[in-house]
Amino acid sequence: MKNKMEYAYAGGASADTGSTFGLSGAALKWIAMISMLIDHIGAVVVEYGLYYQGGAECFQKLLENGNAPESVSRYMEILRTVTNDAEGVKKLGETLKDVMDPSVCQGLVHIMETVKDVAEAEFGLVFDPTLVRGMSYYTGTIFEVSMEGFGGSVAGGGRYDKMIGKFTGMETPACGFSIGFERIVTILLDNGFTVPGAGEKKAFLFEKGIDSASLAAVIREAMEERKKGVRVLVAQMNKNKKFQKEQLGKEGYQEFKEFYKESLKH
Repeated sequence: MKNKMEYAYAGGASADTGSTFGLSGAALKWIAMISMLIDHIGAVVVEYGLYYQGGAECFQKLLENGNAPESVSRYMEILRTVTNDAEGVKKLGETLKDVMDPSVCQGLVHIMETVKDVAEAEFGLVFDPTLVRGMSYYTGTIFEVSMEGFGGSVAGGGRYDKMIGKFTGMETPACGFSIGFERIVTILLDNGFTVPGAGEKKAFLFEKGIDSASLAAVIREAMEERKKGVRVLVAQMNKNKKFQKEQLGKEGYQEFKEFYKESLKH
């Protein structure tokens, strides 16, 4: 099952530089209120379930909201022709170069290309200029994660540079996301996933001062056990070893293995 991640800019700071869009209302007549994409165009996309490929219905709704016909036509043309990859973002940046800070698209292209370069799993990466997040605190890139065959996103988030500063008094760049845990569980169960039973739990306790080579051997042994599905805790042995084991026993650890500095004690 492949994942799809969608990116868009939420009208504010760019992902890399923190610079603003620098949009001018007078200059944006020909792109139909793009400076109000989240509050205005976004409401059309989400509330009415209309997509930019939809054409006539979306066009009519924009006209009803007081936008000039030529502005709506130009806006619809941009959305119909933009592609959903990094090249599409670059082209959009070129189209809007007179009214939008170049760093906006440059930052998004950098994110998309970097994600693909470092990805260790197979998933699709899609640019969606109509993507909207409901919260007003986003200041840059926003994104959502969706799964094939499942309506709606399973995770989403974005850049919010102002939120932390409201609580601490110090401006702090930030990016975060939330996961729809129940949605993911539903998808797993629908695809035949079974919840595993409680696995075996072991505790490897090593004596304080054990040399690095011996500790490395303990960790390697723990890793081998984990490959077999065993939950292994590696921890330093307390002075009161009996009490330590009693506490670990309450957490479900029933088997203990001890490692000492002197091999004769092992």
